[in-house]
Amino acid sequence: GLAWLFFDYGGDNYDSFSALTLDTDGYILATGKAREGPAGFDSVIVRLDPLGAYDTGFGEQGIVRLNLDGSTTAGGESLWSIDLDSAGRVLAAGESSEADGNYQMKALRLRPNGELDPLFGTGGIATVGFDLSAPPNNVDQCFGLALQPDGGIVLAGIAVRSSPSGSQPELAAARLLSLTDIFSDGFEGGDLSRWSQVQP
Repeated sequence: GLAWLFFDYGGDNYDSFSALTLDTDGYILATGKAREGPAGFDSVIVRLDPLGAYDTGFGEQGIVRLNLDGSTTAGGESLWSIDLDSAGRVLAAGESSEADGNYQMKALRLRPNGELDPLFGTGGIATVGFDLSAPPNNVDQCFGLALQPDGGIVLAGIAVRSSPSGSQPELAAARLLSLTDIFSDGFEGGDLSRWSQVQP
């Protein structure tokens, strides 16, 4: 069977999902982005029951709509990865454009009912910036997340380094502990044994 989902938030109605996961009861959680206005996007997370119908106890009639970049006319954002922790909270990660033109990694946590969890990051959202380039050429994107047994959240993606000869994307990973963005400063040397705050 097929479940057709339309958001109709404006513009050309370009909507896409990039990741999904299942909970222990067979409910489906999917995340991606939906067109908002003529040139912007909002991030979306939906929860469907095992028959493909919206779970009306999650978000607004089964949909959580997020505007991570605060824009209504331009800019871009998307969530590329989603998972559930042991408490049933939803974790998702991706990126969004900022006011200065930079793209920053974003991670968020929702309560089981779809509300942003205020105990995570700032109002439920954590921002991770490697800032290897000056605005507006700085691009940090997260394409995957993984949960660790101790509750740590590992984000993986790219960070773009600009130089006179051009831009070069580099592999980037960050680990979130408690409410603080934590990075491994041992990646460059191949030492993954410790995680600490990145140094300039």
